[in-house]
Amino acid sequence: MTRKLAVLLLGGVLVASAACSSTNSSSTTTTAAPATSAPATSAPKTSDTKAAGKTTVTKPATIEKIDKSKLPSKAQAAPKDLSLTQDESDCIDYTIYKVYTDDPSTGTDDATVAGIAGGAIAVCVDQGKIAEGVTAAIKSGGANLTDTQLTCIKNEIASTDQESLAIFLGVLITQDSDLMKPFQEALSKACNIS
Repeated sequence: MTRKLAVLLLGGVLVASAACSSTNSSSTTTTAAPATSAPATSAPKTSDTKAAGKTTVTKPATIEKIDKSKLPSKAQAAPKDLSLTQDESDCIDYTIYKVYTDDPSTGTDDATVAGIAGGAIAVCVDQGKIAEGVTAAIKSGGANLTDTQLTCIKNEIASTDQESLAIFLGVLITQDSDLMKPFQEALSKACNIS
């Protein structure tokens, strides 16, 4: 089970570096480093975590194309598995850029950048597209899961609240196996993965 879920979540890392679209709502508060156990049947919620810091990530009303070199280095990689449009990519980049230009004191440590990137993905990319991309990465990553389990994972991601999605994506970006454990456990229980 642990190997299946590790492949599952690490496959999601391929998807979760950064992404964007105009269909989601405009704001989410994301935590830099969630660190507690998850509820048994759902992904960890912000209220269930202790945050190293909180950063509000808001989708700007107008998106401008920016030079990626203006972003923290950890936020410059665009995921290939989501098949982002240019508008989506520009949205992610500009949303992250705005967080740092609106508050220059925002941290650039890995956890903070991952939290901001996760928040930018959550406010910019259609949640269904994220769910499809993550499950496609899991499937192509060789996870031995049934179609029912993959559909369950897709549905769990697609139906979670935006704040929890931002945390999930931020955790995937960090690639920290300890932070991934609550998500592995929650998805395992919800999707009957043993």
